[in-house]
Amino acid sequence: MPLTQRFAAVPRWLWLALLAVALMSPAIFGPLRLNDSHWINYSWSEQFTAAIAHGDLWPRWLPQSHGGLGAPDFYFYGPVAFWLAAPFGLVGLAPWPALLGAATLGLWFSGLAMGRFLNGRTRHPALGAALYMALPYHLLDFGMRGALAEFVAYATLPLVALGIARRRIWLIAAGYALLILTHLPTALLASLFLIPVLALTEAWKDRPALLRIGAGLVLGLMLAAPYLLPAILLQRYVAIATMTAVPALQAARWTILSPDTHMRDGLFLVGLIAAALALPALALLRRDRWGWFVLAMLALGLGLIPALWAIPLLAAVQFPWRLFVLADFGVAWIVARASWPMQRLLLLVVPALALTSIILWLQTSNQSVQPVGRVLAHHPDVIEYLPAGVSEPYAAFSRRALDLAAHTPPTRSTNGWTTVRLHYFPIWQVRCANGLVPSGAEPGTGLLRYRGEGCAVERRRLPIENFGLALSLVAMALLAVGPAVAARRRRQALTAPATTTLH
Repeated sequence: MPLTQRFAAVPRWLWLALLAVALMSPAIFGPLRLNDSHWINYSWSEQFTAAIAHGDLWPRWLPQSHGGLGAPDFYFYGPVAFWLAAPFGLVGLAPWPALLGAATLGLWFSGLAMGRFLNGRTRHPALGAALYMALPYHLLDFGMRGALAEFVAYATLPLVALGIARRRIWLIAAGYALLILTHLPTALLASLFLIPVLALTEAWKDRPALLRIGAGLVLGLMLAAPYLLPAILLQRYVAIATMTAVPALQAARWTILSPDTHMRDGLFLVGLIAAALALPALALLRRDRWGWFVLAMLALGLGLIPALWAIPLLAAVQFPWRLFVLADFGVAWIVARASWPMQRLLLLVVPALALTSIILWLQTSNQSVQPVGRVLAHHPDVIEYLPAGVSEPYAAFSRRALDLAAHTPPTRSTNGWTTVRLHYFPIWQVRCANGLVPSGAEPGTGLLRYRGEGCAVERRRLPIENFGLALSLVAMALLAVGPAVAARRRRQALTAPATTTLH
């Protein structure tokens, strides 16, 4: 049997799984990495999994962060990637192997989802699925940046696209909700740039499809409401504005046109990736108009229109080159759709795959910036989720909070007020002998304080959480009832007696 036929006989899910393991092998067999965002994933994953082990299936508050002062990280950060890591931790794996397991699953799922979307719509669905997994920005996302949530979000984009292509309301809703719950910046960029293009493409062929697509997106927002509403409406209680207040972290500064950027080496690599992705888009441009979409995403991702990233909504995504996630989707799509022979298509993606090889090789070096012992002992955390009003120069983590935790007693009382060694957030209420007492954030420290002494601090579910849950349940009910009603109407139409007109 020829080699191509033997390969075709292997189930796609199996060889995509093997490809995922192969692409992750430099990280799996390489050193523990705590550079960039890897260290915060390590700390968050350990606490997230521990909370699940104690029965909290959606741990929004991480109690050990900031040296034990706690942080409301998962009121604002998507939980899906850490739900993927939790089963590995629950069976006894340390946080780093658990994170590698989650990343490998996310990579595999991205190939499976892309393959499902491309099936029946392209000449080379297997190539498109494999390419989507192996493009350089995709592998850089986790391996070098530690952007686990953005890495896992790759698996959700093809689900949304598949739902739109099939006009399946439930699939659009489920895929869109998963995208939001996985990584909010990617969801925002997809909502502004990718989803409208997909929707208008389908509406051009079938205008009524736009109503079904819109209904699916609205139901997706409702499904994600338990996360989305708190993430938006509770920002006034944390110092999240620090991410855009510091000039070095403003999205408009992370462009190839910015003269004062402090990350020229990183931007050089991003520029090389953009050039490699532009090659297939340019080569296939006359045959496939989606090449324009890829080129637009690359141009905007490089920051060739800096003013765009000063718009408040887009400034919140922090890095313009997050748009490369959408560019990767477009490249896999146009390569899979091309009518060229496989050999010519592979030549187009050789530069991109060469960069992938370099990125995989770079993962074998140890670039840890934090000792693992420090992470486990003190659980440093990012400063954007500190209580609002706490002033601190921007840094990777809050040294001030760690110092405060180390030198603050469990409680202290002054002038009838008690301060607790715990960061304030509106989930806390204090109950004394005579009932609930006033509580809030201590000025300057952001610690919880209340009027009285010797009282009990209780955690409560916020009204906005309950409202979000109610919206999600309504969406589930509508998604369950809709198909049943449609099926009933079809049965009635089939069983209705035929009418005869007499003349």
